[in-house]
Amino acid sequence: MSDKLLSLENPVVPSHYELRLDVDPKQSSPNFKGSAKIDLKFNPNFISLASIEDGLTQFKLHSKDLVVLSAHVITDSAQIGLKVSQDTQNHWSIFQLESPIQLSRGSSLVLSIHYVGKIRNIKTHHDETVGIFKTNFMNPKTGTSNNHVVATHCQPFSASNIFPCIDEPSVKSTFQLNIAIDSQYKAISNTPVEAIEALDNAQRHLVKFATTPLMTTSVFGFAIGDLEFLKTEVKLQNDTTIPVSIYAPWDIANATFTLDTIQKYLPLLESYFQCSYPLKKLDFVLLPYLTDMAMENFGMVTIQLNHLLIPPNALANESVREQAQQLIVHELVHQWMGNYVSFDAWESLWFNESFATWLACYILEQNGDLSQYWTSEAYLLQQVEAAMCKDASDFNSKSIFQISQRKTNMNSQTSDIFDPEAYTKGIIMLRSLQLATGETHLQKGLQRVFKDTKVFHERSVKPMDIWNHVGKTLKSQNITNFVSSWTRTAGLPVVKVELQEHDGKTQAKLTQHRFINHLSSQEKAQLEDVPYQIPLFSGLSDGKLDAENVLMTDRTLTLKYPVLVLNHLAQGYYRVSYESKECYTQINDKLTEGTLSEVDLYKIFLDLSQFIGDEAFQSSIHLLGLFEILSYFASSSSKIAPKYWAPLSKGLEILQTIDRASLSSSKLQSFLKKKIIIPLFNKIDWPHDKFNESTDPNELKVMSQILFLNKNSGKCDELCQIYFKHLLQGPRSSIPLELVNSILVVVSQHCSNIKQWKKIFDLVKRSSCVGITNHIINLFNQSSDETVTLIQNGAIESLGFCLDLDIVRKILNFITSNIESEGMELALFGFNYNYKKRLNKNGKSQDEIVRETIWRWYIDNFDQWARKATRKGTTTGDHLHRVLRSISLVIFQMFAADEPKKIEEFINLKREKLGQNLLSFDDIWTSVQQDEACRKTIRKDLTPLA
Repeated sequence: MSDKLLSLENPVVPSHYELRLDVDPKQSSPNFKGSAKIDLKFNPNFISLASIEDGLTQFKLHSKDLVVLSAHVITDSAQIGLKVSQDTQNHWSIFQLESPIQLSRGSSLVLSIHYVGKIRNIKTHHDETVGIFKTNFMNPKTGTSNNHVVATHCQPFSASNIFPCIDEPSVKSTFQLNIAIDSQYKAISNTPVEAIEALDNAQRHLVKFATTPLMTTSVFGFAIGDLEFLKTEVKLQNDTTIPVSIYAPWDIANATFTLDTIQKYLPLLESYFQCSYPLKKLDFVLLPYLTDMAMENFGMVTIQLNHLLIPPNALANESVREQAQQLIVHELVHQWMGNYVSFDAWESLWFNESFATWLACYILEQNGDLSQYWTSEAYLLQQVEAAMCKDASDFNSKSIFQISQRKTNMNSQTSDIFDPEAYTKGIIMLRSLQLATGETHLQKGLQRVFKDTKVFHERSVKPMDIWNHVGKTLKSQNITNFVSSWTRTAGLPVVKVELQEHDGKTQAKLTQHRFINHLSSQEKAQLEDVPYQIPLFSGLSDGKLDAENVLMTDRTLTLKYPVLVLNHLAQGYYRVSYESKECYTQINDKLTEGTLSEVDLYKIFLDLSQFIGDEAFQSSIHLLGLFEILSYFASSSSKIAPKYWAPLSKGLEILQTIDRASLSSSKLQSFLKKKIIIPLFNKIDWPHDKFNESTDPNELKVMSQILFLNKNSGKCDELCQIYFKHLLQGPRSSIPLELVNSILVVVSQHCSNIKQWKKIFDLVKRSSCVGITNHIINLFNQSSDETVTLIQNGAIESLGFCLDLDIVRKILNFITSNIESEGMELALFGFNYNYKKRLNKNGKSQDEIVRETIWRWYIDNFDQWARKATRKGTTTGDHLHRVLRSISLVIFQMFAADEPKKIEEFINLKREKLGQNLLSFDDIWTSVQQDEACRKTIRKDLTPLA
């Protein structure tokens, strides 16, 4: 919130602006001339009525980089001169009257001013587009850069760069723009052109635009220049039509897709809101430069042109089409929500943007242009899961309300106000509210908002005003409570599910708490654990959603029947912890039937991945549950349905974490291999010839994970030797790129002599990789260079899996000799899996253990590397600093479990010898200890199961 609001402390506020601007981008002076007649009315929110009992003596308007040349006010009976002074710190023009004016609630006056402002010259994407700005570009006829585009950008506080005003979202006014320009230029503004008048200069004319509806200063705008255009008419409700146009400085034919999208979705949004489009035309103006990428000016949207000038060949890409449509429809939604209904403070920007994205994605999906968006990776993983992980990782995470309470001032930009975290959580909240309320019910409630124009159009409102109104319309206090809970409560919840027998029937007991990863005892004592309003989305065993208990508002809730899954299709913002063995038995039953959705299974694994290894939350039931599900997939009687490959891959990611934690125990390793890894390996139908090029990438990912997990197996080695031969010798397109890393690891793990190992080592050379790229099946169409890099890095990572003593020494010498080359530290990767194993020489096991050999190498070379790494300001020093940190991380991990003192003594010694801040060892060691604490937690609950 701004510290000083003129909308509160000013005795008058504008109700109408009549503007005349004279803009000539060709002139050498970077200025424009302006005049304005501003209707001022008594401010009903004025906080100091006593100060004007003796009459109005002064008032203020925002103005930035404007020079007021003259000013006077006109009343019903007189014209009164004004003395104008500038407060440059607060960006105010202060108007003092020669004599006081008696002002009552019903009185009004007109301010008449003449002024000069600046036009900013924009040459790169780094230049800020605020106020009025211009860009010149090449004229295709003359070949010179004498064509121009002039445009505006007013959000959040830049209308005051164009005319004196109260530049705050709480004040709504009408605007009538007149602009003097060269006759060659097109002119566009919020409203249609009403008239064009000739000026004394025959090459210039005055363009008069119609008066706007009530709107805030932030969505005022115009554009002029050498612009091409496409135009159509769109039929709306009541058989009315409006013109819709796209303007661009060049390549206007590539805007056809944009025009078609507007033509399709403008009527659909009008129908959704049951509110007529608020203006008599709509234009999209595509600009070479625009700081915020897009701006939803009322009736005249501006967008950076590279986002919507899309050539036909690019439109063949589904992702390109979908992104463009999301952007277009997002801006269309704003014409209703954000422009017609506006918000009284910039702290509501999160809601304005979240609403536009939520509704755009919903409408697009409903009409077949955004396939299964709400269960897509783009939504569930990149947005929902990313936000949940962030919220759970920070004890001090803030609520949407707390995040939005940022201080703003007249120098703030949109990027200073907009917060991606609040925006994402807002989208998730709206989607879950829509599902919990019912899609048509929520729509009905929103339609009532747009019908009440006196409340929601004639003044700016708060988001909660909308939800209070929707709640009253639908006669549900839960809607207001739901939104209040999710905007004012920080973090995210976890719901524990226990199935219990009661009177011969199975019940589900649900318990909710706030969820934070790795919560310490001290943090637990300080935690504000307020119950959330949780939409349950309970899936029952009969395949239906529970309609009886939709919302959980208390700490506990007992359902008189069992549930199969909570948070069906992952549409709620919470984690679920299934804490009864019967829960996983039910899940396996549905897997057998093939009726459990892949999204629900993926979500189960996602949540387990957050619990397993968390010393404050993990229990043996989480490990048992994971093994129950993975054992189902490993059983010989079941066939893995294609839809389950992606969630199975997520489950195997967790198994890899558990496998890594169990390295120090042969008993635990044996248990994992016997129960899951070997049965899964035997279950897969491994091709011995070429792979099918149409194989599901998720299936290939699972195959790669299983090869890696089973890398010690002789049977796995035999298979990978065949694949390795195909990789090196062909035939063409025989080995999927997804399997290359695991194949190399397995082959390296079983190398018994230098000759075998050199075949892998040769692939470290880029030239060797180039020669085998045509043997690769590249499902994701990476470029040849990307494929080569992936093979090369895979070869480097696989080197350290070898257990031959001579080879280990060669690897360490290789790293030492190439320490300044990119990625050499990757060669240590494999040692961290074999660090406690004994090395072989001439086929016999030696007393020497892998980590002892590496430790000697590390301390022998450390001082020399450290001295080079501390040479500040050199490319070599900076690179070596990163490499040495990476090497130290790997080596510290080898001793964290059983010899932590060895590392602590080493750190203290080197700190004393080489300086306190040598490599930030403390944060490396802390990170390693945290990882080891997770592994220790896994081992604790895994041991009884084994």
